[in-house]
Amino acid sequence: MDPFQVLPSELILEILRHVTLADLASSRRLNKEWNELVTSNEDAIFKDFALYVLHAQPPCDHPDAKHKSWKQVCQCSIVSDLMRKHKIVTVDHIPFPDDFHPWRIKVDREHQLLFASTTDMPSDFVPDPARPAELPHPHGLTVTDLRTKRIIQTIPEVKQYAHLEYDAGYIVATGNGDIMSVHRTPWAVPSKPAATLSSSAAGETSTPDNPETDSRAEGPLVIHGTITSPGYRALRMNGTTLVTASETRIEIFDVPALQLIRRIEIPRRQIAMIMASRCRV
Repeated sequence: MDPFQVLPSELILEILRHVTLADLASSRRLNKEWNELVTSNEDAIFKDFALYVLHAQPPCDHPDAKHKSWKQVCQCSIVSDLMRKHKIVTVDHIPFPDDFHPWRIKVDREHQLLFASTTDMPSDFVPDPARPAELPHPHGLTVTDLRTKRIIQTIPEVKQYAHLEYDAGYIVATGNGDIMSVHRTPWAVPSKPAATLSSSAAGETSTPDNPETDSRAEGPLVIHGTITSPGYRALRMNGTTLVTASETRIEIFDVPALQLIRRIEIPRRQIAMIMASRCRV
């Protein structure tokens, strides 16, 4: 039986003050009533957790303060603790140069590298003449060594505002139109030479490049090839598998082989049902 049916909200709130943050997050997903209860009482719930579990300082009312609520105090305290244990990294704690404007970020914790796509360079930007020649001004796809906090590689061919997916030593970056570029690291899962099976009717191909002959291999990333998925609107990578989705189909790619391995067409009737549900929302 749902406690909402038998217990007063004051008692439920008192119980929630003693649960973990993970359980609190789960309770918000139970239904609309639970979500509204937690959301409307966030300050009281997070205050107890911050004071008695995290032993954190109270929020600050200063306009420039990052922690203006008890929820933000908890978030910052937990992130800081994970960073001290070297379990996560955030861009706020890395002294990037002034001309670096990250857009999407992926982290390889095992090799202590941060991959980032960038936004547009400001129109009034003036290059720093004192910047070492071996450190190009970062734009495109950048690689940062988290141990030295320095950008060690820049790939300007990757477009600004590119979405990134990274796993198994491969990084996929969205490009212009339906084409995605694929770069690989020295520790990427090896693949047998294979041609790209493009999902377009034309059947375009892209053969994985040889890192021994790639003159652009000045850092951990070398170009691996391209993947084409017509009309894709979303993508996600898991291991060496890349999944893309458009309004009419789902496509699954083998990234090392740059090969389309499965296409799932979405029936028109199901598309109509999805669009109708969106309109009701």
